[in-house]
Amino acid sequence: MFDHIAPVYDLLNHILSFNIDRRWRRKLVRLAFHDFLRSGKQASEASILDIATGTGDLAIQFSRKFNCPLTGIDISSGMLYYAKEKTARQKGCFTFIEADSENLPFTDQSFSLAAISFGVRNFSDIEKGLSEICRVLVPEGKLWILEFSNPQGTVFSKVYWFYSLRILPKLANLFTKDKRAYNYLPESIREFPSPHEFELLALNAGFRRFTTIGLSGGIASIFILEKKIDA
Repeated sequence: MFDHIAPVYDLLNHILSFNIDRRWRRKLVRLAFHDFLRSGKQASEASILDIATGTGDLAIQFSRKFNCPLTGIDISSGMLYYAKEKTARQKGCFTFIEADSENLPFTDQSFSLAAISFGVRNFSDIEKGLSEICRVLVPEGKLWILEFSNPQGTVFSKVYWFYSLRILPKLANLFTKDKRAYNYLPESIREFPSPHEFELLALNAGFRRFTTIGLSGGIASIFILEKKIDA
């Protein structure tokens, strides 16, 4: 499914989110950058893993801010093709690997920071995926997640779901004939665990702290997970 929509993925993301997705990514990277500096290290010392990297948008943002080598993985070869094409025009150092987020091809404690934008809800087993990410992070390393949320509030929630269920798939169909992808989007958001349930999965996976930052009225959230010292 993601291979099929890869050629128009970036365009659709920006159009269907009214370009807000760019701002969300920049905020996540900015927060991660300042948090990393508070640890007493230089940003260029970071080792960053971008999981479910897609076409590399988040990877590019991290590379610009941290000025360090960056590794991106995705299960879709189609997405990675465009990620490599985009980053070839960038100054940073990028490595892209076709791999399953729930079976990462890296040794324990390989990365100081990991990130996922709009990919966690695509895991077949969220706890297993989080456990794998925890494994490859150094102790006290952090996982930064940007993901869609189920907004609260009667009026706003109704407008949001009307757009997601009725308008968004029709707009997407103007650009791609693969209707599954943008019918799948609202379905996957609805099935995503609640913040409390997600926190329990993270704690079971080996993280010790779980912080949530709501974005744009609850349309999306940034989740910050910190690995236990002894995990």
